[in-house]
Parts: sequence; C-alpha cells; structure tokens
Amino acid sequence: MTLASALLGGLPPGAAIALTVADSLAGYLRPLCLTPEAGRTLQNLMDTGTLRKPLADGSSISGGAIRPHSIEISVRDTGGHSHRLALALPGSSLSGPRIGAGNRFTFHLAADSDAPSAAATDSLLELAKIIDEAIPETALVRCANEAAPRTDRRFPVAWILVGAILQLCVLVAATSYGLNAIRAGTQ
Repeated sequence: MTLASALLGGLPPGAAIALTVADSLAGYLRPLCLTPEAGRTLQNLMDTGTLRKPLADGSSISGGAIRPHSIEISVRDTGGHSHRLALALPGSSLSGPRIGAGNRFTFHLAADSDAPSAAATDSLLELAKIIDEAIPETALVRCANEAAPRTDRRFPVAWILVGAILQLCVLVAATSYGLNAIRAGTQ
C-alpha cells in the first residue's frame, strides 16, 4: 500500500496527483545502499594494486567488509597497530571520529582502532579517496527497506511531504492564474 492510497480515501482526483508526488519524494528520501558492483570495484582495486599504493612502507590491508551503508577496510602497520577505516554513505550510523569526506562517502576511523600517526592518517585518507572516486554511481541505489537507518534527517518526512504538496498547489494556482490572464488578454 502506498502513502497515496493510504491517505487518499475519498479525496478528489487533484489530491491524488499531489500524493503521488509525495510518494515519489518519500522514495527519494530513502538512504542509499551499496550494490554488489561496489564489491567488484574494490576487488578490481585490490587486484591491480591500486589500494596498496597510498599505504606507508610495510603497511598492508588486513581485511575488509562491505555493508549496505558503508565500506570498512582494516590496515595493519609495521608496528602491529591496526586501523579500521570506514567509508559511510549519508544516513549511515557509524561511530568513530570523522577524518574526512569525499564525493559520496564520509571517512571515519572505527572506535576500536589504534590512534594513527599523522603519516598513517594521511595514508588512510588517500586510501579512502581512491575508494570514494572508484565506486561508480551505478553501485549506489535507494534502499528497499524503509526502516533503514537515517541519522542525518533534518526534518520529519511528514513535513517534507506537506511542503511538496503545498508547492504543487502553488504551481497549480499560478498556472491557473496565468491561463486566465491569457484568456482575458485575447478577448
């Protein structure tokens, strides 16, 4: 059942158009999720050695995980220190300090990571930027699960939908006024 069918009941047909727009906006407000294409892209970066280039001497990637809203990479340096880098999509609920941002992701250190040196932080940021730039737009889709986490919501969805309906009403009124003015001018 869509929002429009739940709210419509016996409303006039014009209201059906407004609520159909509201349904479209509700779908747009769902957070982004990663597709399997993101995993293939990361595997390609590993196979070509691209992810090893920004790492400091002796450091290596010791693991990784792709989750619906984030990518995690574990890096171990020569001193045995482990750093977990997380690239989070908007709406993701990750803990840990934010160390940067790219076009699609924000970059975080996992809360249980060792504190990196300045050189290690630079390497992790470079690694994150490579991944951020490599993940294609086609590897991101709107999540199907409407209960997916969304922590950056600034306004409740209901207010956004009411705003969209009001904008549609203003557009219809302006169009009607313009058509009446044209008709009056031709007479």
